[in-house]
Formats: sequence, structure tokens, C-alpha cells
Amino acid sequence: MGLLTELPLMKKGDFSIIVAKHVDYRRTSNLILEYMTGAMHYQGCYVSLDQTYQEVEDLFDAAGIQKKDFFFLVKPSKGISHLKNVYPMEKEGSLTEISLTISELFKTGRVDFIFFESFSSTLVYNPLMAVVNFTEFLFHNLKSHHVEGLALTLDGEGSSRILPKIYSFYDHCLIL
Repeated sequence: MGLLTELPLMKKGDFSIIVAKHVDYRRTSNLILEYMTGAMHYQGCYVSLDQTYQEVEDLFDAAGIQKKDFFFLVKPSKGISHLKNVYPMEKEGSLTEISLTISELFKTGRVDFIFFESFSSTLVYNPLMAVVNFTEFLFHNLKSHHVEGLALTLDGEGSSRILPKIYSFYDHCLIL
């Protein structure tokens, strides 16, 4: 089955991992975001450990994705602290910071889904067991707040290291 066939099967409270090949990565990301904000009319939280808000903004503009539908949790960058929907991390890749910000955003009730632009990037900044513990935290928070979680990961070494360790914390795994 394809991505657009599988996305409607995922529901609030579910945590889904989508594994994409490098060549399809950006297109897959755009399809997920367009579906969630367009077809589902959801408001989301976009998490990127590797990109600044300016880089994410350029990607959204190029794909025609509305930024007003998102909160952004992004790599540290200067000059964006005045934007109310942007949360630049103080420390690159900090799972503690991500956890605290996600918890606060979930409490507002204004987040229908959370999208991790590159879940395997968590391994660049953190040891494997820290990522496993974070995934367990995330899984339980998604369930308790009825927020849909989608994590895009690149098909490769990072995903092959992490997926076997977190299999009990995701509801769906789609390998494209």
C-alpha cells in the first residue's frame, strides 16, 4: 500500500513511523504535511533537529504549505524569537527541550498532530537509549492527549538502529 492509502488509517493517539528512501524524502514529507493540514484540516507541530526556521520556511513556501497551521520546533537560530509559533531549541538536538516544549504545546489543545521531519537525526545528537526513552515518553503523551504522531526517517543505518529498539512504541510502520 502507498502513503496516501495508509495515512487515513492512522488516527489521533497513534504514533506512526514512515521510512523513506533519500530520493523520495522531501516529496514524502510534503505529502504528509499536505494531507494532515489539507484533507484533515489539522494544526500541527513540525519538529526539525537539522533545520533552522528560515530553512523550514523556504521548504514550506516552495511546497505551498501554509505555515499558519503549524508550531515549529527547530534547530537554534538567531532573529526568530519574536515569532509566536516558532520555538528554536537552545541546545541542538536536546530531547529534554523537545519534551518540555511538546508537553506545553499539547496542553494548549491546539495541536492535532506532531511531525518529526527526521526522526533518525535524534541519534546524531543523543545516545540510542536516550532516544528510546524519549520515544516512550512521546508515545504515552500522544495517547493521553489524543495527538497523532508521525515520524519520517531516512531508510538507512539510523533507522535500522532505532526501529528494533522502539517497536513497542509505534502503532504503524510504513516502509516506502
